[in-house]
Amino acid sequence: MNDLIERLRAVKWEVTDDCGRMPDDPTHKCVFVDMRPDDFRALLREAAAALEAAREDAKRLAFLASEPVIEGFVWVEKDIYDYACDAAWDSGRDEPNEADMLAGLRRMIDAALAAYRKGGSDNE
Repeated sequence: MNDLIERLRAVKWEVTDDCGRMPDDPTHKCVFVDMRPDDFRALLREAAAALEAAREDAKRLAFLASEPVIEGFVWVEKDIYDYACDAAWDSGRDEPNEADMLAGLRRMIDAALAAYRKGGSDNE
């Protein structure tokens, strides 16, 4: 995935002449990509497949957030409900909704990963 991201960022492109339309014209459509067409097509297909896999992972996370199977992690003081309340508060609400539960799960996972990277077992 990281390699794909770097390859996408490395693509050199520019707006080209589109039969007299100016580049700021919303109907302007021509872009020059400094790649062979087959290589560009393959890169776009690979990116589409990676996005599809990410969408499936997002569905998995949404399920975990809606059915709190995981309420907390070792080395993380807050649980999913605390993080969901934080997300609601950050959005100006007093009570978390489904989106906040998903945001809370993401925050809790991020906190667990950060603790693990710091050497989590030393934090006990």
